[in-house]
Amino acid sequence: NLEAQKYKDNNLKKIVLGISSSGPTTKWGYDNFTSLIKELNKKNDYFFYLLCGPNENHIAQDIMDNVGKTNCASLSEKKIFEIIPILSHCKIYIGNDSFGHHVTSQRGIPSFVIILDTPRAYTDYSINQFRILPRGIDENDITHDSAFDSNSITVEMVMEKIKKFI
Repeated sequence: NLEAQKYKDNNLKKIVLGISSSGPTTKWGYDNFTSLIKELNKKNDYFFYLLCGPNENHIAQDIMDNVGKTNCASLSEKKIFEIIPILSHCKIYIGNDSFGHHVTSQRGIPSFVIILDTPRAYTDYSINQFRILPRGIDENDITHDSAFDSNSITVEMVMEKIKKFI
């Protein structure tokens, strides 16, 4: 895929951020992703793919505007067959339980899934999946009805979990 090759060729380490998910109770929050990008930008040069659906492109654009750098691209307008090769060139996935973490983990890419309202079984089938849970919460106690506050997982908690992979 020529489009995917274009993304592979730049020298920046690529991170896919799964900013979308199946419902509002499973989303970490766009302000959190903005803060995460800003924090990661302090550490190294990365390129961020913002994975979300076509109805959320405006949110991806808001994140890109807020970080003030050109090292981000929204995948919202792309088709699935275009996205999969792009995800395959990424170093890690960080985000909500979504299509992106399933693809990246099966491609052997470390996939960090922010768990607010997602049962354990969704992240239990690959050694490449790593859960990020609210402090003090057992993975066995999370169900579709948990609906933990998105701010119960901080940027610092995410940075701590991913530090040896970036």
